Amino acid sequence: ADVYAKMLVKLTPNTASNFALLSTGLLAILNLVLALGAMKFIGIDIFGVGLVTSISQYLTLLFIVIRFIRVKNLPRLTRGGDKYYNQILIIGIPSALSGLLYACRNSVLNGLASTRYGIDTVNALSILNASCGPFDAINIGVGQAFLMLASIYIGERDKEALKSLAKIAIKVGLI
Repeated sequence: ADVYAKMLVKLTPNTASNFALLSTGLLAILNLVLALGAMKFIGIDIFGVGLVTSISQYLTLLFIVIRFIRVKNLPRLTRGGDKYYNQILIIGIPSALSGLLYACRNSVLNGLASTRYGIDTVNALSILNASCGPFDAINIGVGQAFLMLASIYIGERDKEALKSLAKIAIKVGLI
């Protein structure tokens, strides 16, 4: 673990944006390499490809967790921060619920597509979801920027700035 942590420090400067980009790249590469390797050497089906994606996500999570445990100058969860855990949980519930509902929707949609139209339809849906990722990134970015700025305007009770922000966010999100 120490060798891995030292390698991680050398690979990633202490900037959050570089680390986020590196983590995303790692996830994409792991997913591709593991999926192709598993299909070539083991001959897995669509369930196996999904399993490989989950394994890739867990390995990337391990990569991220090790950085937050080992690297200096980073905020990290400690036992002394117990009073903030409830706030973190409350703030994170909408995102967790969104992710859960998204997964449920995809499971139901894939099940219906597989039962009604066959596995090729599930593959087509998977490709469609993967190819829409860059566009989702724009909407997610607009939403996060909106939430950050809206919280400031709400705190300042600036109704006009909030209306203007909403118009801009909706226009950019729709474009």
